[in-house]
Amino acid sequence: MTEHINIKIRLFSHARYHFGKNEVTIALPRGSSIAEIAAELRSMGGTKFKKVPFRIARNHKIAGDNEIIREGDELACIPPVQGG
Repeated sequence: MTEHINIKIRLFSHARYHFGKNEVTIALPRGSSIAEIAAELRSMGGTKFKKVPFRIARNHKIAGDNEIIREGDELACIPPVQGG
């Protein structure tokens, strides 16, 4: 049996708009990667969110797709910033 961990992800900009909240929690198998987190967010975000580019920050640094998430990591979904 695969053990799952709950991952909280803070949402900013377009991500916050599409999800309608500041944070989401997802359950993924222990040993999941940043790429798997991003794929889960895309599937949860709906059709329009699939087109929004974003990066995942892990513990205040942009994370690579192959990094493994550990319980207690602080994650954030960061789309491009808009403004002028």
